[in-house]
Amino acid sequence: MDLVVLYAEVEPAKYEKAALRWLARYVSEAAPSLLRTQIALAALSELRGGNEAAEKVLVGLAPGGVRR
Repeated sequence: MDLVVLYAEVEPAKYEKAALRWLARYVSEAAPSLLRTQIALAALSELRGGNEAAEKVLVGLAPGGVRR
């Protein structure tokens, strides 16, 4: 997650690919509900705009280490 946040802030060209990779890993490792997946996707979209609350949502959704 830290790298995704960094890309959102300073390397927007790499952000989308990193965000999609994080989302795929989250879905495969955490096996979230459809609602939690939708929340994660919305938070990733907001993260691009510099929304600090979005980062907190993502960290909260992914306990257990899906942080890359």
